[in-house]
Amino acid sequence: MNLTEDIPSDLLLRLRPNRCLYKSPAGYSGCGRPRKHGDKFQLANAASWGEAQSTSTLEDETIGQVQIQQWSNLHFKKSAQRHFQVILVTHHWWSGFLLFG
Repeated sequence: MNLTEDIPSDLLLRLRPNRCLYKSPAGYSGCGRPRKHGDKFQLANAASWGEAQSTSTLEDETIGQVQIQQWSNLHFKKSAQRHFQVILVTHHWWSGFLLFG
């Protein structure tokens, strides 16, 4: 991801379900070096996700119900300065994570 940082465009990627991202760290505690990473956001572990920033449910007469959830300010371990939005799209026959940044 560091190699794409200077490219002036948006990215839309499909993520593997075993990926791990990190939330933004808590505020500086005043002792030692400030943290680069917050809590883990493990795609395979729904308990680590927390509350989604936004959730939408759409109903289409052709494909049925689609749910879209979005989390912001996530980053990969080796690129803490590059923040992304993660979008989960769920349908009765398909579910997948997309990375938007």
